[in-house]
Formats: sequence, C-alpha cells, structure tokens
Amino acid sequence: MVKFNRIKIIIFIVIAFISLANITYAFEIKGICLTDIYKSDSTINSSDIKIVGNRAYVAFHDTSMGLNSGGLDILDITNPFKPVLIKRFSYTMPPTQYEQNTKALAIVGNLIYIANWTGGLCIVDITDEKNPSIAGTYTAGCGGWGTAMHEMVVDGDYLYVAWDAVYGLGILDISDLADIKKICNYGGISFARGVAKKDNYVFVTTMYGRYVRVFNVSDVAHPQLVANISTPGYAWYTDIDIVGNLLFIADERDTYGLKIYDITDPENPVYIGNYATSGFGYGYSTDVVVRDNYAYVVFDYGAALFDVSIPSTPLLVSKQQVASYNCRRSLAVGDNAFYFTGSNGDELFIMAVAYIEGTLEWEGSSGYVNDGVKRVNGEYVFKVKYVNADNGMPIVRQLWVDLNDNGAYEEEEKLDMTEEDAGDVNYVDGKVYLKSVNILYAGDGNINCKFYYTECIGAVGGVASVEQIISFLPLLLPANGATIQDITPTFKWGIPLEANNKNLHFKLEITDDATFDSVLYPYRSKDMATGFMPMPPVVAGNGTQFYTMLQNLNNNTTYYWRVSAWNGDSYYISSPVWEFTIQQPAE
Repeated sequence: MVKFNRIKIIIFIVIAFISLANITYAFEIKGICLTDIYKSDSTINSSDIKIVGNRAYVAFHDTSMGLNSGGLDILDITNPFKPVLIKRFSYTMPPTQYEQNTKALAIVGNLIYIANWTGGLCIVDITDEKNPSIAGTYTAGCGGWGTAMHEMVVDGDYLYVAWDAVYGLGILDISDLADIKKICNYGGISFARGVAKKDNYVFVTTMYGRYVRVFNVSDVAHPQLVANISTPGYAWYTDIDIVGNLLFIADERDTYGLKIYDITDPENPVYIGNYATSGFGYGYSTDVVVRDNYAYVVFDYGAALFDVSIPSTPLLVSKQQVASYNCRRSLAVGDNAFYFTGSNGDELFIMAVAYIEGTLEWEGSSGYVNDGVKRVNGEYVFKVKYVNADNGMPIVRQLWVDLNDNGAYEEEEKLDMTEEDAGDVNYVDGKVYLKSVNILYAGDGNINCKFYYTECIGAVGGVASVEQIISFLPLLLPANGATIQDITPTFKWGIPLEANNKNLHFKLEITDDATFDSVLYPYRSKDMATGFMPMPPVVAGNGTQFYTMLQNLNNNTTYYWRVSAWNGDSYYISSPVWEFTIQQPAE
C-alpha cells in the first residue's frame, strides 16, 4: 500500500478585505473557480493541452483548412488567468478518407509530437517559438478506419501511442525524425485511447473493452500483455496518470469517478480506492492529472479537485459545475490554475486554484468623503479599487445600494460598476471601478450599501462585503477618533441634499455624554447663526458647512458630536455620531 501524508487543506481559503470609514472587514472565498474562458477562432477545434513553465501548448484542427489540417497554439501564461497567443502554427498532413482531428500532443525539449487522429504523427520544432517548423512526420498505415492516433508517451528513442482499434498499442522508433519507423504494435485490444508509462510498463486505456491494459515493454519489439484492470466506464475520452506507484483513472462512468490502484508490481495491480462522483451531476469523468497530492479531474460539465494524500480515501476538496458547457476534453495543470479544452473546440477553460487573495480598497482621493463616496452635481460617486496579486479579475463587480431604505437589496438596487480605465488589465497594481448614483436622501439620513463581486464564471453566488452605512449628512472634521490640542476647534460637515431644494439651517450638538442624554453645547443656526460659516440658511446639497467654537472646551476630555439639518419644517436628516479627544501637552 502506498501512502502519502495528508496535508491540511488551507490553500483554498481566500481572504479579501474592504476598508470603509477606517474599518476593515473580512470575508472569504473557498474552492476552485472558473475565472475565464479563452476564446479562439470559431474554426479552431482544440483538443489536447500541455504546459511547460509559463507556456501552454494547444493542439488543434482548423476546419477552414480542410480535412487534413493540424496546428499548434503557443500561449504565454505568465499571467495564468490571461493567456496571450504567441504563435499559431498550422500545417497539413496527407489527405485521408476521414477528418484529421488532432487528438493529443507530447513534449520533449523543443519538440512537440502531435497525433493527428487518422492523419498520423507530426513533430513540430519550437526552438524558435515564433517560427516553428516541421521536424518530421509519420503516416505509414494511417488513414483508414481504426487507425486513429490518440494519447502518446515519449521515452528516449521510442514513442508509445494508443493507436485505436487496428494497432492498439503502437511503438515507434523516433531516434531519426527523418526516418521514423514502427517497431511493432499490439492490436486486438479494442479502441486504445489513453496511455501512460512506468519504468518498463505501459498502461493503455481501451474504449469498449473497458480495461486498462498493462504491457511489459522491456523488449520493445515484443510487448507482452501482463495485466488487465477493469474499468466499467467506456473510457471514450478517459485518460490516466501515474505518480510514483499509483495509477489514477478517470473512469468516465460517474458511479466510479476517480479510481486509484497500487502498481508497485505493475503485473499485479491492487485496487486501493475510488471517489464515486454520481452525486455531482457533471456527467462522466474524462481526464485526470495528479500534482502534489491533489487529483484534478474534468467531467462532461465541470471539474473537481481531490486530496489524494491518503489514496484509499480520496477527499473532495472542491468542485464547480460549468453550466451549459461540454468540457470533456484534455486537462493540464499550471501554477495557481488548471486548464481544460471543451468539446466546442474554440474554448479553453481556466480554473483558478490556490489563488492569491484579492483585496478591495475604497478610494478616498480628493473630494471624497466616507472614504469611497463623493457628491458630484447631486449624484453620489462610489469608487473602489480591486487588487489581486495573481492578476485575477472580478467577473462580476457591483455596488449594492438600498435606495428605498427598506433594509433589503432588490435587483434594481444591484448596480454594475464601470472600469475607470478599460484598457488597463493590471490587477496587481489595482483596477478602479466607479458608479454614480442619484440619491436624494434616506428616511433616517443614512443609506446601506455593499460591494459585491465574484471571480467565478457561472458561480451560484459571489462575495458581498460586510454592510456599510453611508451618511447623507457626512461629518468631516474633527476626524472620528482624533486627538487634538485646540480647545476651540472648528467643526466641518457636508451640506446634505433636500427633496424640495429648500435652504437649510443646522443644529450642532456637542457633549461628553455618549448617550446624548445631556447635551453641553447645543447650537441652532435658526436661533443664532454666530459661529456658522457660511451664514445659514444655505443652499441644500452644495459644499460644506463650518462652525467654530466660541467657548473653550476642556482639556483631557473626550467629546461626542452630531449635526442635524432643518428644512423649515423639521430636522429631517441627522449625521452619525463622531468623537474626538482634547489633549494638550503638559506645561
């Protein structure tokens, strides 16, 4: 029995922060996340994908070039969530009676081996990645029914290929790319599809036979079938992966899902365990890649991540359904993300995993109050900066504002934010989003809002910040919680809007009693305007109002203050309560 130490899963918890009014709030995201769908041209039918460093290589068939076309896309994935096409390289193979869909690729150094289904094998030299070239081809015996090449493994001078119904396991001598030779094949094993190699043993998945066939290839000219591993699934697209002495099988049938075998002795495989995925509703599991004690599995309609550090009891870490998409193709794992091609052909799905947290910072630049809110010509402008160290982007970004002040967020109160600079794709340094909202006032003088975002396409729910209350009569100075020395301070606040544009008076209340049961200094401009600047009444919704104390406040004392606005009928709106402390230096 092969065992790994189980590692506590902590890397999938992502903490983001929102800072408003000098308060920091935390919330979390968990799980793998579909962050983007890289779209190619509509004529491109992508199949296999492999990753080496910061490059992704995608094999494709271009339907616009005829039945015998093949190709390779080279993508820069330095930013794993924003692939950049470096080069699209297309080629043609000798014509056959069947369409030559590319099925698989294998990479060794600067050579990429591409299986072109019934079209044979094409080897592409990418030493100069912007100018690839054909290094060799092999087409002998290809072109007819049952001769389609599928998954491949290259080891030294030999290429081992799952070679469909006629040839089964094929072994090619590739020591001379100008003269590739077939060493042998082992047929009669029913539609070979996937292949993996461990030492002198090659494992081949078969479609209708429902087995993983194990071959001893110590003598490459005479491979010997030494074991059969039952796979009740059809294995039409099924691939396998080998890590150490463990064989991982995406068994396609959802009853079995992920299966694991101990192959310490390849001629006597031992079943260890499986994870039945029938409850997912994602269809069949079709491909698996194992890295660092985690198994990445793609399905017809989604993907999942499993902790396989204890192979006998694989644990589901996270899964995501990809609604309305048919994935069902090839899977590759990179840094902080994994990728799989879809049956639509022109789509590459990008899933974030163990991704770096994003942070949200409400922008408090000049003219903004409440950190991220500014009044401009009767409107409130909300401004937020989203930062993500792995350059991940929010798919949905919304401002939720309780416009009718009923304590709930209706759909019409969930407002999409716009990008300040649409051309900027640098989320590492921060991306700014804006939203202008026309709000007169709230019934109690305050309004509730949240910032909402999701980094996952098709996610059931996103992430909402902790609720923030924005005052429509904002206090400005002295700052909340400030320590000052002036015993005759100046108070400053924003002039609020008024539904009927009436001129306004103000009531300023200052006390050392946080409950305001006793107010030491009540100043009402409608009774006496001395100390107020500008002199009330003032135009509603325009500028700021000041009041300078005419009496001395006490040293070493904490004071609380608030402001209410009078529209001629009532004090219709009030500010929040702020506090400050007077502390003069000792003489």
